[in-house]
Amino acid sequence: LENFTLVSENFGTESSGIELDFIAALGKNLTLSGMYASLDAEIVGGQFAGNVAPRSPDYKYSVALNYNAALGNGAMLDFDASVSYSDNWYMEATNQGVSYMDDYSVVDASMRYTSGGGNWEVTLWGKNLGDKTYYDGGVGEAANIGHVIKSYAPPRRYGVDVRFDL
Repeated sequence: LENFTLVSENFGTESSGIELDFIAALGKNLTLSGMYASLDAEIVGGQFAGNVAPRSPDYKYSVALNYNAALGNGAMLDFDASVSYSDNWYMEATNQGVSYMDDYSVVDASMRYTSGGGNWEVTLWGKNLGDKTYYDGGVGEAANIGHVIKSYAPPRRYGVDVRFDL
């Protein structure tokens, strides 16, 4: 590389925000839970003063629904479904377009059977059920080389987990 200068700088941030969590019993075996987080984070001082702090989405939220049912033999069935959302954010202090991460929503679900004695269980699960393609991080240096390598979050996936107590 010719005429290459690496700029590295520590900087301060000012931030304010709020986080709220809740859980509500909607019935004997049905619960609704969730969270909301809002963040206003800004870089203070240095060459990136006034930019949004890295990895600081303005807001995030998630909502989950859980239903559990006792079966006649003492076994349990649990059903879970959730959706989570993250607002867009920048990976680096430069706030250049190359470090911009789009907002995204993800839906997950599972069903678990637990034996009457509790000594084994089987869980069917699915994650990112909408098969949303989104970035969840990366590395790079937008300010100096103008390039960032972004990493994709896993695509839709599903599986079965089996647990035994010996």
